Amino acid sequence: MTTLTINPTHALDQQQQLAQAFSAQQMGPMLRNALSPASWPKAVAKQSTRSCHILDAKVDPNGSGTMLYQLDAELVLGVMPAHAEHRQQPERAPTQAVWLPEIGMYVYPFLNDPALPALRTALDGQQMAARLNAELPTCRSGEQRILRCRATLLRYRPGRRCTLRYDLRLVDRSGVISSRTLFGKLYHDCAKAQAVYAEMQRLAACTQANGAPVTLAHAEAFLSELPLIVQAPVSGQPLDLAFEHAEKVSEQTVAEIRANIRAAAVALAAVHKLPTLTQRQRPVDADLAKLTRRAQKLAGEHAALGTQMSKLATTLAATVAQLAGENTILCTVHGDCKPSQFLVGGAQIALLDFDHCGLADPASDVGMFLATLRQISVRNRLRPEHSTETIHAPTWLTALEEEFLAAYMTASGAAADFRRRATWYQALALLRKALRGFARSPYSPLPAQLITAAERCLASDPA
Repeated sequence: MTTLTINPTHALDQQQQLAQAFSAQQMGPMLRNALSPASWPKAVAKQSTRSCHILDAKVDPNGSGTMLYQLDAELVLGVMPAHAEHRQQPERAPTQAVWLPEIGMYVYPFLNDPALPALRTALDGQQMAARLNAELPTCRSGEQRILRCRATLLRYRPGRRCTLRYDLRLVDRSGVISSRTLFGKLYHDCAKAQAVYAEMQRLAACTQANGAPVTLAHAEAFLSELPLIVQAPVSGQPLDLAFEHAEKVSEQTVAEIRANIRAAAVALAAVHKLPTLTQRQRPVDADLAKLTRRAQKLAGEHAALGTQMSKLATTLAATVAQLAGENTILCTVHGDCKPSQFLVGGAQIALLDFDHCGLADPASDVGMFLATLRQISVRNRLRPEHSTETIHAPTWLTALEEEFLAAYMTASGAAADFRRRATWYQALALLRKALRGFARSPYSPLPAQLITAAERCLASDPA
């Protein structure tokens, strides 16, 4: 286990409380004593045994942060104000929040997330049936009517977004009963949701009109009062599922993975060739400045890792001007391009989740994809339970980066300098992943390994 060193100006209690917050074994009994989860609406599948798991975490260097626990069949949010030794019960806590003074955290049902006040509505099948009847085109026209709606939580990011599945039972004008599945994404910001909805519609129409070899999810409706985007399903399995146990993959499966990687590169190149469909700017200078500030802040609290991150950020800042001097044509980029966003197995490659799309260098998408492949390789080298003992990642796994990059450059007709830009953006994405990795698991060796990987990316850059 990696040792987490806290700035000596802070009390030792901060380290102890943070360690306790990351111990599901200790938090389980504490949460059960503080809360009455049996009375809450069920968010996840019923558990046959009592258990507690940490599903997500975001911790700042000063010790503040948010934890998401699965307590038996319920989801619980834990919020820690800054500097544990000075924490006091907040004056304005969410409904049903309980203060835990021994750990400096208040906890409450995730349905009471103040940033997503429509969570209860979005998970209420009866309410959603009425709302979807008023918004879905076929229901609004009277062709169909929803008889029943079952809502299932799929993914939840505290304070930001929630993804849900809606299984509908419908009847048409002639009385024929049918079933349909839709997916909804609930946002904390209505303006952002509105922009994403409009861009999804334009992207889907443009890819179809241009005959692009990629499928995008069709946005069916926008419920602005929630705000919630409802979209149709797309077929296929996430590309990264084949990487989960890389050491056990057969030769035949490796061949399929390589083919899918190349197809994903071609699909991404097709998206980048589409006409400009968004006005949202994604300037790299602003992104790098934000990551640099976070790294410097971390260096003040956790010297070794933070200093390593700050040094990488400085190196990237020293070379970013060279990118601007190259012949870069901005285009509509995905903004969060990684293997999990590509679905394979259908008639075409499908690309999901354009929440972060905007105008930027296409090399930023390619660099993010390459960074995720490198992250997967690093994780495959790390044994379970945060051990520092390593094993060798399969050769085919490490070779996928070049496979993807070469296929993209061929499909896009990119010039030779594109490779250099993609490598730079790969290192930037690895820095971002390392910072997020620390926020989610301060005791993991992964963030330091990702920074080392980024340094190696830059070192291999022929320029």
